Amino acid sequence: MDRRDTNVIRELQEIIGRELPQISDMKSTTFGVKVEHDRVVGIGLYKKKVPFLPESIGDLEALKHLYVHNNYLKSLPDNIGNLTGLQNLYVHNNYLKSLPDNIGDLESLCMFRAYNNQLKSLPERLWGLKTLIYLNVEGNQLKTIPEGVGNLGDIVAINFSRNQLKSIPESIGDLTNLQYLYVFGNQLQYVPETIGNLINLRKLRLSDNELSFLPETIGNLVNLRKIYLERNTLRCLPESMGDLQSLEELHIEGNGLTSLPETVLRLEERGCALFL
Repeated sequence: MDRRDTNVIRELQEIIGRELPQISDMKSTTFGVKVEHDRVVGIGLYKKKVPFLPESIGDLEALKHLYVHNNYLKSLPDNIGNLTGLQNLYVHNNYLKSLPDNIGDLESLCMFRAYNNQLKSLPERLWGLKTLIYLNVEGNQLKTIPEGVGNLGDIVAINFSRNQLKSIPESIGDLTNLQYLYVFGNQLQYVPETIGNLINLRKLRLSDNELSFLPETIGNLVNLRKIYLERNTLRCLPESMGDLQSLEELHIEGNGLTSLPETVLRLEERGCALFL
């Protein structure tokens, strides 16, 4: 193994108090280190009571997978941005209060899971990660999502649920590759009309918010399969929802709806299940 990589692994072993075994198959719940061509390409420290990561972690130039979820981390090393080959970063179920700005240097990052931490904001440079396809920051303390989110052009799935959000930025409509958008359990009072631009969206979860209406543009989501609107304050649904030709499930329990548009009722005739 490369000398620098050996030194990093030695530091990690000192932190966790046990040897890191070499493994051949890298999964998110695996414990150990994967080595290819004498370089460390994967580290799995799931549920190992890790209190911190050494600054030397930034020396692992070949690292592709870093799984350090379900630990005791309160911060990430400032030089984590050096891991320019990193593809999967799992830091969920920790105690992180912030993320380093140079996380925006992770130019190969595809999967980023940071849910169930204590994050109050996200670095602006995060929105410059062009390779990101999955982002999950559910269960934090976020109050706003900046317009920069619209720069994540290749992203397929976003989860902003269980934060303190009152709005979704207009730029969300720029994410035309998005298939899954979860924003349940917030304080949303409206959804931007630009949501109608998400023509590839398959599942939309807006349950447990404060929505009293939905934009007519929601009828443009021709590939939408499932929409969850339970426990809002909706008094009516837009007529355009009848245009959702691919819809399989409509969940609207726990609202103040006294009637439904004829166009929506006809969804049931086309095989859509209505959960009232």
